[in-house]
Amino acid sequence: MNCERLERSTPTRGRCFSQPGWAVVLAVLVLAPACGDSGPAGPDDAADGDAGDAPPPDAANASDPLSLGGVGCSITLNAINGYVARGGDGFWPVDEMGRPASGTGYPGGSLAGWIDDLASGAGRWDTFAALLARYPPRAVWWELCASADSATAAYDEVAAVADKIRELAPGLPVYASASPQFPGDGSLMCNAADSPAVLHGFVDRLVADGLVERGPLLTPLSAVQVAADGCHATAEGEAVWGRNLEEFFGL
Repeated sequence: MNCERLERSTPTRGRCFSQPGWAVVLAVLVLAPACGDSGPAGPDDAADGDAGDAPPPDAANASDPLSLGGVGCSITLNAINGYVARGGDGFWPVDEMGRPASGTGYPGGSLAGWIDDLASGAGRWDTFAALLARYPPRAVWWELCASADSATAAYDEVAAVADKIRELAPGLPVYASASPQFPGDGSLMCNAADSPAVLHGFVDRLVADGLVERGPLLTPLSAVQVAADGCHATAEGEAVWGRNLEEFFGL
């Protein structure tokens, strides 16, 4: 990848900031500049699924360890597990996002959960802030995770989460994705109230408003790639999502 520096201005709800654009990479994740030409990605195989949208022109290869931060939930950690299994080391440690020494871990961190924690600025936000300080990233990947309450959130509440990420990680690109549709019906928390479709709509609007950049598209899993609870991935499913992250961010 070419390492020339890019200059970029990103609007954020009525204000603009200019930042040097790095070639960058990151459930709520963040990345580092990379040199060298990684070449085109190889063809997908049936087990790994489709990577979805191509990375934006200024997305960089996650060649530096711990250079990608994240905001999200246990599904986000599933995807990062799959990425790590493929040899990636760009993201923050899954165990520190999942079971921090202090603070609240990301499991259960639906979009509604991150919104609820805005009132205190604590909970998962404390964990995110601590990881930012421990592993300063170059970009953040934010996965909007599904739940019935997430599907009924107001857009202003969703935009407030984006603003909080920007407040804690000023000047960093934020790549947003929505959690995918799971096999099964609306009785599952991850499909409740048509939540995946609503979250994809939120991402579209956040991108249109200049609050985030579009992140990787996570491939919907087949029934055999989903855990017994219906809302998480098996190792095979994690491999599919890991491939999605690799093709967007690099390894």
